[in-house]
Amino acid sequence: MADAVHGALAQGWLRRRVLARTGYSAGMPQSAPANVGASATSAAGDRHGTAVDAVLREVDEGRSPQEAWLDIQGWLQHKVLAKARHSVGKPREPAGTVGMAAGRQSVDGQTAAIDAVLSELAETRPLQGAWLDVDLADSLVQLDVVKGDFAGDSDRRLQTVAAACMAELLGEAAQRHEVRWQLQPGGSHLLIAAIAQAQLRALTDAAARHGLRLRSVRPDFGRQWNLHSSALKPGTGVFAVACGREAVIACVSRGAIVEISSGGWLDKPAAANDEMSPGTRLMSGFGLDPLATAKLLDKRCDRLLASVGQDPALQSAYVLVAPPLSSEAVSSRWTVVNREARVQ
Repeated sequence: MADAVHGALAQGWLRRRVLARTGYSAGMPQSAPANVGASATSAAGDRHGTAVDAVLREVDEGRSPQEAWLDIQGWLQHKVLAKARHSVGKPREPAGTVGMAAGRQSVDGQTAAIDAVLSELAETRPLQGAWLDVDLADSLVQLDVVKGDFAGDSDRRLQTVAAACMAELLGEAAQRHEVRWQLQPGGSHLLIAAIAQAQLRALTDAAARHGLRLRSVRPDFGRQWNLHSSALKPGTGVFAVACGREAVIACVSRGAIVEISSGGWLDKPAAANDEMSPGTRLMSGFGLDPLATAKLLDKRCDRLLASVGQDPALQSAYVLVAPPLSSEAVSSRWTVVNREARVQ
């Protein structure tokens, strides 16, 4: 795989953490002189199916690193030239079985959807030579945090720790994943991410077929953290990112992610109401059950806080980045940020 892809994997998440160290094993991505960039989001399918979204943006040429950093914070806005969306279905497999064939089928389905959205964008403007930045759905990424005294450790040592943690979580499957890490502020927590090599190869191949240059692949959680973690307050708090039926919940202390959890966040009430409010219609449009509530999110959040010895009542802020929700869907402790409000 191209060195630029490896480097972008490490660079592309949690870039707000200026003091953090990030691990990778290949070269850094090259500078981007092109004046057109394409951005795609690859999402895993659930029982309702989800989608691959793509946005074609006009990018200023010759930006400095500081300007690029400001752009990630949302200060510099790209001009959106075109958008496209194609759904991705979930492959069916016998109950209790998980195998390579199912994984391959899933990647093939995502690849077909990515090809479709890029072809659609190409009808509006040539893509040849443009950069492709991919935000990968968190359901396709294994995230973990390990605690230790890492401040004085070398990058090689931290890479070894990250690989060992993923080997414990994934077993033999860890050998088929790219593992990256980021040392959190304070040097006591290591944030780790693993992405399937098959997924990365599929993205690289799709970019090549359409004449694009794959510049970065990052978890959606990293993108949303860069955009919205400023909503957290000093001290300890919770930052959650929901996409489809999956949500990542992170416990944050003094700017460092100290624990993280991935899983479902919605549950369906027993009673149904035939009337749909505008909010529930929006939820339905994003593939979510319009009658679902986020009580499961609160339960998971409280369990995660308890695992690190934190009292839910003493948290300075609860921030949830999510699709449009009805006012009744989440508890009052959450500050909800609409992830669909604008295109970054």
